[in-house]
Amino acid sequence: MEEQGETRKIQFTGKSTYTVSLPKQWISELGLKQGDQVRMVRKGSSTLELYPPKFESRIQKKEDATIEIAEDEKPDAIVRKLISLYFLGFKTINLKSKTGRLNPIQRNTTKEAV
Repeated sequence: MEEQGETRKIQFTGKSTYTVSLPKQWISELGLKQGDQVRMVRKGSSTLELYPPKFESRIQKKEDATIEIAEDEKPDAIVRKLISLYFLGFKTINLKSKTGRLNPIQRNTTKEAV
């Protein structure tokens, strides 16, 4: 699965505080809003991971996730959902069509993403 990445500047905002902004699209895809908390974990000497607390129990358990796809859902939206759940740590991501079957474009997009 392709990683989503962006480069952001670190901003100095006080005597001992630095901030980094997060892309609006990522916040929207995760269902977060202003004021929500995220957990930061330092892994090794060069990796930081962010977890929304409402997903943290799922991340620790590595549960399966299911995405319900609408008949008219665009391929890029499906890929964004897959990548988001992958980065949240789900080992298995199931796709389920709301109408019974994915259309050929949705199936091909899913195969290419995986």
